[in-house]
Amino acid sequence: MFYRKAITLFLLAGASLLLGSGVNVLFEKVDSPETTSDLFSKNIAAELEVVEAEAKRLISSDDELVWASVSHSFFLMDSATVLRWNRNRFLPDVRLMQEDFTIRVLQFSRGSFMVRKWAMNNHRILLCVVPLFEKYSISNRYLSPTWNDQIFKGNEVEVLDNLSQEGYPVTLEGSTLFKVKFPASSPDQYPTSDLITLLSGGIAFLIFVSGLYFLILGFHSRGSYGLAFFSLLVGLILIRVVMVFYDFPRNYSTHFIFDPLQFASSWLNPSIADLFFNTLAVLFIGIYFFYTYYRWLLVGKIEKISNSLRFCIAVISMLICFYTILFPFLFFETISHNSNISLDISQTIRFDLIRLLAFLSIILGCVSAFLFCHVFFKIAHTFTRHSRMGWYAALATASFLFFLSYKIGEKDYLITLLAGLVYFLSLNIARLSSSLKRFSYATFLYFFLAIVMLAAQGTFSVKRFVDEKIREDQFKYGSNFLVDRDILGEYLLNEMVENISGDPFIKSRMGTPFLVKSGVRQKINQVYLNAYFDRYDVNIYLYNASGESHDNEAKENFASLINAFQREANKTTYERIYFIEGATQQSAKRYLAIIPIEQHGPVGFVVLDLSLKKLIPQNVFPELLVDNQFINYFKNADFSYAFYSNKKLISNSGSYNYERNFDTELLKNKNLYTTGVQHGAYTHIGMEDEAGRVAVVSSDRYNGFNVL
Repeated sequence: MFYRKAITLFLLAGASLLLGSGVNVLFEKVDSPETTSDLFSKNIAAELEVVEAEAKRLISSDDELVWASVSHSFFLMDSATVLRWNRNRFLPDVRLMQEDFTIRVLQFSRGSFMVRKWAMNNHRILLCVVPLFEKYSISNRYLSPTWNDQIFKGNEVEVLDNLSQEGYPVTLEGSTLFKVKFPASSPDQYPTSDLITLLSGGIAFLIFVSGLYFLILGFHSRGSYGLAFFSLLVGLILIRVVMVFYDFPRNYSTHFIFDPLQFASSWLNPSIADLFFNTLAVLFIGIYFFYTYYRWLLVGKIEKISNSLRFCIAVISMLICFYTILFPFLFFETISHNSNISLDISQTIRFDLIRLLAFLSIILGCVSAFLFCHVFFKIAHTFTRHSRMGWYAALATASFLFFLSYKIGEKDYLITLLAGLVYFLSLNIARLSSSLKRFSYATFLYFFLAIVMLAAQGTFSVKRFVDEKIREDQFKYGSNFLVDRDILGEYLLNEMVENISGDPFIKSRMGTPFLVKSGVRQKINQVYLNAYFDRYDVNIYLYNASGESHDNEAKENFASLINAFQREANKTTYERIYFIEGATQQSAKRYLAIIPIEQHGPVGFVVLDLSLKKLIPQNVFPELLVDNQFINYFKNADFSYAFYSNKKLISNSGSYNYERNFDTELLKNKNLYTTGVQHGAYTHIGMEDEAGRVAVVSSDRYNGFNVL
């Protein structure tokens, strides 16, 4: 009876999958880009209905509460003057608003915006600005491109002009407002087929699990526990392989728990949700194995073997025990190496869904480890005939084999090895493994000991991987920011060069021989040199078109200065910016920026000479203003660093006192340049540049209280 139900349900699951696939193919033809753009047109019309209703309220009322209650961005204007507004996030060029139109879509560097205009009395106009797509000149976790979800419903499309030869039109009352271009592979281009496929796949999954349950129940009721276990194992593996192979449900859902950018370690764990599903499958297998292993006929047959084989089985069982304890450790390692999820609760107590799934996966992994470990620990005891010396010999052999295996694989599982040894010895001495036959105080002691062991392994795993991450960040920070070139400094310096060369005040001052040039230097210092360049000593040299200095600041003419620097300067990726390679003992890093000033022809040159200070002041550079490619430099505000040449301190920055606390003998230690050196309460990392100078990056060691 159970088998008949199982077969029926398996057939229904297959039919559901076929139905979903067929409907998916059918709807892919219906939900074409043209249909999706028509959907956008309907959404535009619905959005404008809301806008019209809110505009009527504003036109008929002058109440502040009415202006505060509307959901869109409105502006009341008189000619080019803005009289009133409820939001000031974005206002288009007011000159464009004087043109004759009712609805139009405007393209700016800031993004694409739809503007609706109403004419009012006394030459006043009411504007409503509806953002379609917004972007920023920089992109980071605070500033990222956004699409109007009320119109595009999660589709990340490119908004084009209505006259564009590309894209699909989005219309209003028969007129094309703008066009949209879909990405090459858009997961949400066919929302209807995706929804149906998701539902049919979910139903097929539930039906298949029900059939698997009845199949296992049939074997279990007959006493075929091995076959039941094998069926459960194969069934769950099949489910997970099919889900991963067809990217289900990740291909049909935009939820961030399926986003590989959040977490991805392998084809089997392409997202944090897949890691959770895999852990859940292992848990179900472990639960059934835990409750039925002693009833298997195979176990009874194995007991009737020679003593040497019994010892080998005991060794293998204890080795498996080590690997089951290693299972939760691998979660810490995998999550730490393949995501930005913090498993250290001393760093943050904010738990979003991604982090919750990570911790749930670890907890379920710990439960699975306990179940499997208990079984194989009991098997080892059984096959050593409860002989303590035999069991100790099996434990010692298994420990050596475990140590040898991870050393050959160039891994470091010492935490697991020590935790396992302490745990197994404690269980054997207290004879707690037999306490699960009936609940007693010993049972709770057994659970408590297992929890303590797994928690200790997890705690020291977190400490290890946090320390590892800090050292890795120190190396990245030093190699990308301190040694050789200052990538962010070059980027900001290039922006400064472009702004200075186009400044009208500087052009007029430099082009008029009768005006004092000190105002140019003053404006550059006050306007263009931002807080980032506080770490540099900046000299500003001003030259006329013939290369002669305007004042006494420059000790040589322009040609001599350029020729001297070009002999030892390297060009950067930016034109007119040079990185000075010359190894002066006074400066660890030096840049030269050449800025030609033109006004109806060349009128002069501004030369910026930047040298890294010996003592760099602390400053906070807001991450909000920094592009993604430079984010890593500012995530590590607690780092201190210094430059040494011939064991002499050149410059330093941060809270760590290098002159008083740093032992220069550490510069001879090879570990400083590979794994880092712990000295006092700090970890130091060293890097040597081409000029022979050593950059040392220091950070606090992991706090012992955090371990507790």
